[in-house]
Amino acid sequence: MDEAYRSVLGALQKQLDVDYPDTLAVDQLVAQLHKNFAAVPDFIPDMLGLLSDKDERDEASFLILKAAEDQDDHVYINKLLEFFPELVKIVPEWSVLPLIRLINNQKFKKILLSQLSLSSKNIKESVFATCRRINDESPDFVEKTRAVIACCEV
Repeated sequence: MDEAYRSVLGALQKQLDVDYPDTLAVDQLVAQLHKNFAAVPDFIPDMLGLLSDKDERDEASFLILKAAEDQDDHVYINKLLEFFPELVKIVPEWSVLPLIRLINNQKFKKILLSQLSLSSKNIKESVFATCRRINDESPDFVEKTRAVIACCEV
């Protein structure tokens, strides 16, 4: 299965390496990965690692993010947090969106806070900095990020 997974993942990466990816081809490859390989332990970080801050890849990035999010909530949030410091480095703009989506949903926010409280200092620092960035860009989020920021400061 690992060879087949890596093959499809490589085909997706190849589609994404062009300036303007074929969205239909990306959608088909993401669907194939999701259908056949979602149980692979690296599926979520691999998907998140394919996100891009290039404007011409926004549609492809949304497809990829949706596939990563469409996992068990606890597993997704755990894997997102584990990968978050790296995500912030490789796609600073896109790293904000998964966090906003978690913060905007009370169920997900509760899971986030629970897992974040057990996370490493590095993860907490990355989440803290991203929440500050969210608040700087949109002060309407200050109330929503307050508990997350407090969890990172402990």
